[in-house]
Amino acid sequence: MPNLDLYRKKKYITKSRSRDYDYEYPTDEDYVYFDAEADPRYDNMRPGTVTIEGYGLDCWEYEELHGKSYDKTIFVGTGPLPNLPAKKLLRRIDELQKMTSKSLGWSPKQDEEDLAEFAGPGEWYFDGYSKDGYRIFSSFYSLLNRRSIFTEWFRTSSISLSMHKDTNGIWNFLWQIILGRELARRLERFPDASVSGFTLHILSTLIVSELWINNVKFVLVKAKEEKEEETKEAADALKEKGNEALKTKDFETAIEHYTDALDLVPKDPVYLSNRAAAYFSLHEYEKARKDAQACVDANPSYSKGWGRLGAAKFELGDYQGSMEAYKKGIEADGKGGSAILKQGYEDAKRKYESWKKVEHIDTPEVEKSKAAEQAKKAKDKDDEPKPWDEAWSLKGKTLQIHSLVHERQVEGLLRFAETMRWPYMNETRDYAEDVYGNLRGGTTIPIDLYDWIFGVVLPGKWMAYKIVAALVLCTPSLTKEVGTAKYYEMGLSLQKQTYWRSRTVLGRVLGCLPGVKFLCGWIGPCPPLTDGPYRKFIRIKTRKIAPPKQNDRTIRIGGPGPDEGEESIRIQPDEDIQRWMSEIKDDSRWSNPESPVRQMTTCTLESIRLKKLPLDASLVANQGEMSEAEIEEEAQYRASLVFKIDNEEPVTYTLYTTPVFVTPPSCTGGLHQVHVRELPKFQRNVWNVEDLKAAEPTEYEDNGVMIINATGKGAETVARAWCSERGKSAVVRATGSACFSCAYHVASGKGLGTNVLIWVS
Repeated sequence: MPNLDLYRKKKYITKSRSRDYDYEYPTDEDYVYFDAEADPRYDNMRPGTVTIEGYGLDCWEYEELHGKSYDKTIFVGTGPLPNLPAKKLLRRIDELQKMTSKSLGWSPKQDEEDLAEFAGPGEWYFDGYSKDGYRIFSSFYSLLNRRSIFTEWFRTSSISLSMHKDTNGIWNFLWQIILGRELARRLERFPDASVSGFTLHILSTLIVSELWINNVKFVLVKAKEEKEEETKEAADALKEKGNEALKTKDFETAIEHYTDALDLVPKDPVYLSNRAAAYFSLHEYEKARKDAQACVDANPSYSKGWGRLGAAKFELGDYQGSMEAYKKGIEADGKGGSAILKQGYEDAKRKYESWKKVEHIDTPEVEKSKAAEQAKKAKDKDDEPKPWDEAWSLKGKTLQIHSLVHERQVEGLLRFAETMRWPYMNETRDYAEDVYGNLRGGTTIPIDLYDWIFGVVLPGKWMAYKIVAALVLCTPSLTKEVGTAKYYEMGLSLQKQTYWRSRTVLGRVLGCLPGVKFLCGWIGPCPPLTDGPYRKFIRIKTRKIAPPKQNDRTIRIGGPGPDEGEESIRIQPDEDIQRWMSEIKDDSRWSNPESPVRQMTTCTLESIRLKKLPLDASLVANQGEMSEAEIEEEAQYRASLVFKIDNEEPVTYTLYTTPVFVTPPSCTGGLHQVHVRELPKFQRNVWNVEDLKAAEPTEYEDNGVMIINATGKGAETVARAWCSERGKSAVVRATGSACFSCAYHVASGKGLGTNVLIWVS
């Protein structure tokens, strides 16, 4: 879905591969943690699970949030900054948007001058600077890392808000956009240059700069033109009245309505063309000609206007002018011209050829037509573009911001809603299709919807937050009551269904339910809450599961150490080496481990229950200063799932933690065999889902990998819920994934170290 690509982050620094090895060296960008789900390698196709690379990103995030903090020194510039007028910033934005080549300038000298213009003189400007990527990036990083001047966009949910926050906000905003884009162009030119200072702040600037340059357009509008635009709706209403009068052949009334519309929008080509038709019907051909001429002057590509002009000139005896007008109409049509235009051209041509045989002087009407054309050429010359800076001067003008991607963004929003089976589809579509037109007409829209319509959204959790915020804001019956989420991880509860963020506990546990979809960081539609609350955003309280560590210091994923039971394949202290070697080499002693037997158990999710937790102590102290709505926004809930397993009594799992479920890739080369000495470990710690609730840690801990047989109907959801209650991440093996042997080893200590394998099929 191209219009939902905002969810994934692209790379801005791509180094060439090693000459000796088939891999890429890490870049400065690879050492900066941005957001796990923004990485294209994060999610697995199976909802609620991640890839092995995704598990690594989750471990990295855990370390960023809960690990030991390290001081990182970066150099920040303190030199004088250039004084950049608005017209210069707008001019450079326009230049960057029009660039089709990756070349930096006509010459190295011009490249240096471009840098000096927007980054200040000093160290930017010296002989040979533009050829030294290390110095270029060091200067860019030290400037852009000045957080007192430039916005840290990763710290806010709305990029556009930073532009509108104060009088100077937009100009600092555009300055940051220009510097970010200039940096990106040079990163393409010097991919192997590495220097300290590449921060999360720099990365978010690169992302936002690219989005803004590609998706947003500035337009300067004269004050008079702005006023005309504001009255366009009223003029269109008058035009419709004129059209109705024209249909009933009340031509005088039609002319009155078109004239009133033209008083509001004087040069609208449609109004002029329609009034020309009315004059023509009253045989007032000169007036029809003037309106038709004004129409094509205003819009030379309007073929209907050329047809009106050709017809009027024909009746006035200007057959050559009529023929030329019809010809231009055919050319403007782009489809070879309509039958009316073609017939009009042939009639005018026939008349003109007959006239040439007997007459050789221009009629007064022809002279008037030629004079009008000369006047138009003179006007075009006066309107030639001015020098760049003056063309972007704000004097006597208003700056408008237009979205270049509003249709794409609306399409993406509606496609997301359809995929997730949004219950208010018709209402949302009606509002979303008109939202940009309403904005252009002067209607104020919420900032989150503004960000979405302009396509200026950071990838990952920011985009996931923004798309559902836009969905609710485009559903008027929900907007006032539900509003937008205060926290990125909040889910949405409706009367008949719920939606949960894919990285929250309910997103991960319920992702395997039938009919549930994953898209842009959301899981749904899921079953509704049993006892509410409904029509609101919900925050579920859980804790993260710590990844396996070595010596309580370093996160360790994989390694050469043995997993439980592997020592049996090694030679024993009192074992004869020749006998051991013979046994290991014996092909008959290697076989495929027997996977868990398919169960006929049926597990049904009966209810999703929430328990409201007490307000945090730090908030209780300020409770008197908070509104009821603000207090409710801070509420957290504990979730529990109630299952019915066959005919047994219902069993409840309380979701205390947010586990990570990893789906390993499929094996290559078929099933992988193990030695008979290893076979016992594949059978000694296997559990059926109906026995999980009563399982004691002493029964499954320190006994190799715990294998949960989730082959029964609905059993995987129970297994995932058990993992959340007991604080266990797990490897999930389903059809198309790894073989039993490989899935076991991925879950074991020499793999990811989850020590839990959920065997689905």
